Amino acid sequence: MAYANAMLRFFSCAVVASSLLLASEQAAHATPRWVDRGITMRSTLGGTLDAGFGFGHRDQYGISRDGVGGSFEAVLGIQRFLDVGVRLGVRSQDQGNSSFAQADFYGRDRDRETYRLLGYRTFANPELRLRGKVLEKGPFELALEGRVLLPVNNGTGLVFGVPMALHLGHTVRLDTGLYLPIGFADNETNVGFSVPLRLWFQATDNLWLGPMSGLRVSSVRGEAVDVPLGLALGVSVHRYIDIKGDFFFNRVNEGAQQLGFGIGIGLYFE
Repeated sequence: MAYANAMLRFFSCAVVASSLLLASEQAAHATPRWVDRGITMRSTLGGTLDAGFGFGHRDQYGISRDGVGGSFEAVLGIQRFLDVGVRLGVRSQDQGNSSFAQADFYGRDRDRETYRLLGYRTFANPELRLRGKVLEKGPFELALEGRVLLPVNNGTGLVFGVPMALHLGHTVRLDTGLYLPIGFADNETNVGFSVPLRLWFQATDNLWLGPMSGLRVSSVRGEAVDVPLGLALGVSVHRYIDIKGDFFFNRVNEGAQQLGFGIGIGLYFE
């Protein structure tokens, strides 16, 4: 029941933010609408700053924990079609002096390609990212991406990705791709893969929403197949400011064992 109430509060905040925006006509569009934004920054020295708050619940291995956390990300377009990013996460310590719920995960803005590489301490493994667009043909964009997770916690990891975006007019966008995570912990190497699916609908000039899903396999041996499922909503409240939130089941194929919600603010300069 507590999670249902949390979900209701989240969507109530989203509705209030949307109503305030629609009542105000001051959201000038110095930057593109959500579905028109590129897979990378389209200008030299453009960038984004994102800060999010997350609530997470995890019930696994006979352990049940709730927690809160924050996620902070900065992305800089150092050259046209080339982005460099860094992401940091911090969590409250839940019962048992651990951060088992990994609540900062739900504060991340849309991008949930973490593959259990964040660790379980108060500070998540920091993530460095480099993404370069290699193809833009009509409505289709394709990029190559590499990530390194620094070993603040036990273990570390690398992620290699081929993100893709398909823009369908000025009202719909599909974000997908293929990701290959490689984790290193306890003298073991684990390789998996992921195909995220995020479908965005631009309801108005300033409001967008859509479902998030996909398929993740944490090991090429076929272990731990995960199907995430979530619903996200965002509002441009200023020409450079977005308010965003979502509710997310990390493994909906296993019910409500891992779920959470997040809300945050983003600054977008292009």
